[in-house]
Amino acid sequence: MFNKHFDLDRLPLAALKVSLALSLLALINYGMALPALVASLGGTVLVVGSVLSLAAFFRAVSRVFAGFLRDRLGDRPVLFLAAAMRGLAFALLAFSQDVGQVALAAVLFSSSQGFESIALLSFTASQTVGSSAASTFFGLVLTIRMLPSTLSSVFTGFIAETFGVKSVFTAGMLLSVVVLAALSRVKVRSSELSSKREDMGSVLKFEYVILWLSTFFLFMAVTSFVPLLTLWVTRELGYDLAILGLVLFPQSLVALFSRVYSGYIADRLGSLKSLILVGLVRFAAFFLIPYASTPLLLAALVALRGSLMAGPPRNAYIASLFDRKSYGKAYGAVGVAQDMGGIVGPLASSLIAEVWGFKAAFHFMALCVAIYASLLLLLLKENKPTGLVR
Repeated sequence: MFNKHFDLDRLPLAALKVSLALSLLALINYGMALPALVASLGGTVLVVGSVLSLAAFFRAVSRVFAGFLRDRLGDRPVLFLAAAMRGLAFALLAFSQDVGQVALAAVLFSSSQGFESIALLSFTASQTVGSSAASTFFGLVLTIRMLPSTLSSVFTGFIAETFGVKSVFTAGMLLSVVVLAALSRVKVRSSELSSKREDMGSVLKFEYVILWLSTFFLFMAVTSFVPLLTLWVTRELGYDLAILGLVLFPQSLVALFSRVYSGYIADRLGSLKSLILVGLVRFAAFFLIPYASTPLLLAALVALRGSLMAGPPRNAYIASLFDRKSYGKAYGAVGVAQDMGGIVGPLASSLIAEVWGFKAAFHFMALCVAIYASLLLLLLKENKPTGLVR
């Protein structure tokens, strides 16, 4: 029964090895070290925000370019390119002398993230095509990729305090070399490219457009949550950052496993039903969070919000819609939807919080998630089974 459900003979060992190699880069908490570096070079908070915004724009652009490049060259060259770009970005940061050099390195770093995400998702999809456990495998690959990030704050803080903040980026540069060496040793099984699914010429078909729009609305809420929660807990509720850390801790524990079991649930229910379930759970959490009367109840609702992940079923659903030769462009376009949601969502939520209060901002996030789920319900009503979607 276990073999039947998990299709172990199709276990994507190559994708797991690639994810394990790339996970070394998650030991560096870039978001923690970069502001410290900018400050040490005389930059202000505004400069930090400007650098991060510029980098986010280039990450979105890089996803599109990476998608086309992947579909022409394949997954492995783009993975190598992403790791090389990451190493170069770390080198620039380690030897930077002014904020302009940091900005250039930040653009390169964010672009490498765009390249890596598209190549890793496409590579995993290619390795799991036709599997009855594709969502579970996606969850496993993504979990392994991000697992070291649970230690990244401690690791980064220790290096920065002991050897200086630039030493953090020197460590990242060395880790990038190790990653490149590890990637060169990954062997990929050969298989025929299928031509039964749609190619990217029909990317504007109904299913994909709706998925793109739903992803945009989901990420408007996802990227707004932690900044608004932080301000609400510290400013309005009057708790300190230690209490906020305790509130977020249960969610961090849940996140260690949620991608895998979210994928498993998607393989049992079907990708679309699982994605809608994610929306229902997050709607309930966003709606109820401003009514939490104690830190314990707030922690439970925050953990509920992160108890199901949309990534594994969404990635498996995309893989079921397109031929492997078009995975790069398909994942790239959805990545742009995520980045656009990340640009619009926090701005809209913060404006609502300023004018109408934090409760309205959390309810706005709930509305975004409700729109996300409603759009996916349109696909479910179409009842057009495609690939792994049941």
